[in-house]
Amino acid sequence: MQHAVETFIDFFRSLSATLEKLPPDVHLDPDDDAVASLQRAEDSVRDWYAELRRRRQSALGDPDLRGDHESSILAEHEKSCALLKELHMLCRDCRWLIMNHDARLDESNGETFSNAEELIAGLNAG
Repeated sequence: MQHAVETFIDFFRSLSATLEKLPPDVHLDPDDDAVASLQRAEDSVRDWYAELRRRRQSALGDPDLRGDHESSILAEHEKSCALLKELHMLCRDCRWLIMNHDARLDESNGETFSNAEELIAGLNAG
């Protein structure tokens, strides 16, 4: 599992570097498909992390896992959780890179707001 997550981490590092080099005048994700996919990936990684944390707690309560067995299993759970945290962060960063890149290309309607209430009212009216 750790090897697979490390492979995904390498992929998202490469994707991030590529996204940062793309020309500023091209929409990367005009239909928000990639952003939605990355959000689903983030959610899946978060759920995977939560499952590993639950399994870690189960391992702590297992009377057969004591001494070296317990410490090695807990160490691997911690390493896996750290990798998943990094993967989650990279998914989020790629999603934000795409959204920020494309937001600069979106046309403004010229409307301005002086406070949060006006902004919310404007969003609700649209």
